[in-house]
Amino acid sequence: MSDRTYPLFPVVAALGFTLVLIPLPWHLRSWNSGISYYIAWVALGCLVQFIDAIVWHDNTLNLAPVWCDISTRILVAASFGIPAASLCIQRRLYRIAYMKFSADQAAPRRSVVIDSIICVLMPTIYLGFYYVVEGHRFDIFEDIGCLPVFYNTIPTIFLIYIWPLVLGLISAVYCTLSMIAVIRRLNELDKLFASTPNMNTSRYLR
Repeated sequence: MSDRTYPLFPVVAALGFTLVLIPLPWHLRSWNSGISYYIAWVALGCLVQFIDAIVWHDNTLNLAPVWCDISTRILVAASFGIPAASLCIQRRLYRIAYMKFSADQAAPRRSVVIDSIICVLMPTIYLGFYYVVEGHRFDIFEDIGCLPVFYNTIPTIFLIYIWPLVLGLISAVYCTLSMIAVIRRLNELDKLFASTPNMNTSRYLR
C-alpha cells in the first residue's frame, strides 16, 4: 500500500541530515566532543533512513542485502550512541555548572577520550550484544526499509532494551544536579547584586 505522504519522510530525513551538520565545525573547534558525537549519530541515522525510504518506496524486495546488514547495525548502534552522546552533553554542563575545571592542559584531551569511550566504544560493545539476541539479519518494510530484528526474550531486555533507559536516567541525574547548581548560583548572585543598584542578575547573565 503506497504512502500518501511520500516523499515527506525522505525529505525531512534529508533536511535532518543536512541541518544537523551545520554547527559541527564550531563544536569541533571548541572541543565539544559530546555535541559532536550527538551530531554524528543523528546525521548517520537520518542518512540511513533517507536512503532506505528512497530505495524501498512501494516495494519490499531484498534489493541490497549488504546495505541492509550495514544500515541495521548503524541503527542499532545509534540507538545507544544518541543517548550516550546526550549523557556526555549533560556531563559537560554539570562540570560547567559546578565549575569543575582543571588547569592541566591535557584535561580537554582527557575529556574527549572519555566521551569517545562512551559514544564510540560502548555503542560498539552494545552492537556486539545485538548479535546475541538477533532474530535474523533484518526485516524490510515498505517505504521504511531495513530494520533490525530482536528475539523478545529476557536476555534482550538486559542486553538491548534497558541500556538507552539507563543512559537516560544517568543524564537526568546530571541534568538535575546542574539545575540545582545554577539555581543556587543565581540565588547567590541575587544577594550579591541586591546591594548594587546599577547591576542585577539578568544584566550580569547577558
